[in-house]
Amino acid sequence: TGQCHLQFIASWCRLADESLRDNHLVFNSQQFITQEVLSIEILEKEVQSLAILFFTTTISIFVRSLSITYETTHMNALQSGLKTNFYPQINGAYPSLSEVTVSHTYAPNACSCNVNPTCTAPNAFPVPNNSRTLRFTFPGLLTGCYLDEATLQSNLQCYYRQTCLDTVHSFIQSTLSFNATALNQPLNSQYN
Repeated sequence: TGQCHLQFIASWCRLADESLRDNHLVFNSQQFITQEVLSIEILEKEVQSLAILFFTTTISIFVRSLSITYETTHMNALQSGLKTNFYPQINGAYPSLSEVTVSHTYAPNACSCNVNPTCTAPNAFPVPNNSRTLRFTFPGLLTGCYLDEATLQSNLQCYYRQTCLDTVHSFIQSTLSFNATALNQPLNSQYN
């Protein structure tokens, strides 16, 4: 689900960019007219308050659009496309088959998606190793009932450390070339 996390973050970025562009068009279409000439101090204060209004409105619209999706998905307990919250299970034997929906439970605290849609756990994937399969835990990446919640709770720390990316590559054991370079760490990060 690491690829899904990145696709999800990219979709949030596109949505944020669209919200910003749309609200910027609205902002630029507005006129500022006064009956008298304003002093530079008052004009600067007016411009500053309009800029603050623009940013708060843009953020509010963006958050509302995410919230609508979040509430619709979580409150209706919709099955995720990745089947990370609920999955179908066939019970019985032919001809008396029945299908039931089973809720995922995430360790280490046995959090059930049926009870709490924000359940997450470290994201681990199977890695074949000779006659057995190991599980590699991807540092900073969580999996859970819903991809949006797991992504919000993830810190993606591995993407900022070259040694971590190299470790991931060694566990994957792919014959494809691996051109991953660690991201630049932001100035205000908990990892510097």
